[in-house]
Amino acid sequence: MLTRRSLLSTTLAAFTRPAHQPSYRVGDLVKVLHLPPQVPCANPDLAEDFYRRRLSLGKICRVIYVDEKGRAELDVGEHVVPFVPGLIGCSISFEPECLALVDRG
Repeated sequence: MLTRRSLLSTTLAAFTRPAHQPSYRVGDLVKVLHLPPQVPCANPDLAEDFYRRRLSLGKICRVIYVDEKGRAELDVGEHVVPFVPGLIGCSISFEPECLALVDRG
């Protein structure tokens, strides 16, 4: 039975996530196509995060987690660790529109 509440929730859900937005699963291989826009900031932690994202640009990585908003967390350690001394592993979250599915694992 369709109620006003269920109609409203399905209508709102349709507007909060674009219909063309891909959904990723843990284990998928994805390619990082582009980086999200960076806001100029003097925070050194954000600058380091952007550097790590830039090192993963164009690389193929495995999805290790997907949050409720569809952001995929990628294991980018093999692409980043050789360039950052002392780093053991690295994972970074990307917006779905920054990625392209290569292989469904």
